[in-house]
Amino acid sequence: MPKKLLVLVGTRPEVVKIAPFLRACRGRRFTTRLCTSGQHAELLEGALAEHGIRADLSFNIKGSLCEKSALCLSHLESILKAETPDALLVHGDTLTAFCGALAAFYETIPVLHLEAGLRTNTPFAPFPEELYRRTIDTLSTLCFAPTARAEAALLREGKQAACVFRVGNTVIDGLWEVITPDFTHPLLVPEKKLVLLTMHRRESIGAPLLAVCEGVREALRARSDALLLCPVHPNPAVSHPIRAALGGEQSVRLCAPFSRRDFANLLYRAAVVLTDSGGVCEEATALGVPTLVLREETERPEGVEAGVLFPVGTERDAVRKALTAHLDAPRPRHPSDAFGDGHTAERVASIIEEYFS
Repeated sequence: MPKKLLVLVGTRPEVVKIAPFLRACRGRRFTTRLCTSGQHAELLEGALAEHGIRADLSFNIKGSLCEKSALCLSHLESILKAETPDALLVHGDTLTAFCGALAAFYETIPVLHLEAGLRTNTPFAPFPEELYRRTIDTLSTLCFAPTARAEAALLREGKQAACVFRVGNTVIDGLWEVITPDFTHPLLVPEKKLVLLTMHRRESIGAPLLAVCEGVREALRARSDALLLCPVHPNPAVSHPIRAALGGEQSVRLCAPFSRRDFANLLYRAAVVLTDSGGVCEEATALGVPTLVLREETERPEGVEAGVLFPVGTERDAVRKALTAHLDAPRPRHPSDAFGDGHTAERVASIIEEYFS
């Protein structure tokens, strides 16, 4: 009887990064079952549909971090007991991945961690993700590191070399395939420099988010040659301040989150990107699009070394000056394979197949 791998996701970014892996598992000597937590219920279903994926199991979690954690662990205990998988695969550093790894550990089920080893070495940056990913790696039997730096971090922390694999990042798999030369979009204005803004992280909420919006607003009010597109995250703590600060600006268009294809094509055409998203940083690095990282620290320094990512933090004047400088003197593009060569999913599926055998 073939081995069974249970794959757990709860957010839209996890779906985007898991989709290539699920495709790579087809025809293997093990079966996969997909479980979703509904951590980001508003965005999760659309992401699944876009990638043609249907969950085999699902549940929803709401409330504070403590409430979500308790609900997630409770649901997963029942699911793991009923499914009895031979291993559980989790991705990244979400609450869903953290609870999945902990629940599997309690049931003595091996944990496989995709995108392991990312570190800022600051417990509250990002919060709570830095704690989540460190704990997941501690509990994992196999760790799939995207870069040499992530691999080195895992080995330095005591993971056995036989359990750590440097494989790249699945977000790069198929990225170039969705970019088309004849792409058009109603919000795309060819004669204006395109600026993309995305923010969603918990530590950005409040004063940092407001400061970024103020810096962006001040930079764009003085010019007519740029247009900013901002796909607004549905979390009210994010959407309300953004709409209040930028909603009436002539050079700003606030919109619903884009599809994977639309976002990749807009990202490719952007003059500059502002984001606190790790996935966007990885994609921008692959495409060579200059990106202002709206965080004090990043666990993806490879993109900085490649000359694509520019950490600016969230202080108003720093954001204003950096955005103005990039629009006044556009940076040359330096596409980099720092986060993967497009074959990560196949690599991971093969390693898991060998592990099961």
